[in-house]
Amino acid sequence: MIHVDNLNVSVGNFNLHGVNLELREGGCLAILGPSGAGKTLLLETAMGARRPNRGRVLINGRNITDLPPELRRIAYIPQDLALFPHLSVRRNITFGLTSGAARRGTGEALDRVVAMFNIEHLLNRRVIGTLSGGEKQRVALARALIAQPRVLFLDEPFAALDAATRADLLRSLRSLRQTLNITLFLVTHDLDEACFLAEEVAIMMRGRIVEYGPRDRVFRQPRTTAVARFLNIRNILPIEQFRTTGFLSVKASHDGCTHVAVRPEDVTLTEWDDGPSDAVHARLDALIPLGSRTIAELTLPGSLRLEAMLNHDQAAALGRSASDRVRVSIPTGSMIYLSTDAGGPAYPAPVLS
Repeated sequence: MIHVDNLNVSVGNFNLHGVNLELREGGCLAILGPSGAGKTLLLETAMGARRPNRGRVLINGRNITDLPPELRRIAYIPQDLALFPHLSVRRNITFGLTSGAARRGTGEALDRVVAMFNIEHLLNRRVIGTLSGGEKQRVALARALIAQPRVLFLDEPFAALDAATRADLLRSLRSLRQTLNITLFLVTHDLDEACFLAEEVAIMMRGRIVEYGPRDRVFRQPRTTAVARFLNIRNILPIEQFRTTGFLSVKASHDGCTHVAVRPEDVTLTEWDDGPSDAVHARLDALIPLGSRTIAELTLPGSLRLEAMLNHDQAAALGRSASDRVRVSIPTGSMIYLSTDAGGPAYPAPVLS
């Protein structure tokens, strides 16, 4: 449905370089990346609020690069929501219904969207400032959806919410997307949010898309050390040093790979005398409780540091051990082989018409 084709944008000294993206109708694409990566600039250009220096944006094969946002049948929710403090909740929601046909259908459309978000009781509130954060979010979503847009652009609109309210709104949005077949273009820095809503993810760094593809592939098998660190994969070790642990065969070839990564949850710990034959001896340095999970900090042969994620029973068993010596095993299939980020795109660009 949406194609972003070789987009280049300059703002001051910052540049987007050769961005290529594709988003199917009814799907959700999440743009992830650290602060200052260019995520919002990409969203603003894709939705028409900024003109690119080069490249084009297409919807259903039609070049809309020069079409203003109000003619694209899109909706936008910025991080600050942009609600009007001088208008009531009702006026805020219906503000975008500007055409005569839309105004004539206001009552039916309004009933539909307020029912979606269970905000009927808020309609006559005259002061937006009296609403809670979650209520403001629901009003903003209702305003965005009342005109039945083809695409909803979201720029980190849930960032300021508490965890419970945010989880509730994410569930509502995912359900509505499936029911209404709305296409979502989401900018976020939150990995859980992207994982919950999106089927495709693109990771931006320094104005470039450095990783792009199906959510599960990108999250499970990143290709570079920079992306792995952004995805909070804690165990990233130089591959030649990792060989000294005994987990990798000295003869094994991983051309072009400089590092190996292992998620803490894929590291198995057992007491010194109980490990499998291929386990490696290690020193248990610390057990750090994190709610229902515990992080185990380990030192492997060659003085390499590693973290393992343990459940309550595993941590309790190690805590009773009289020795700080343990055995560590890592399934070969859970090792992620990475290249050092060279600054170029690490994904195939979509073929555009």
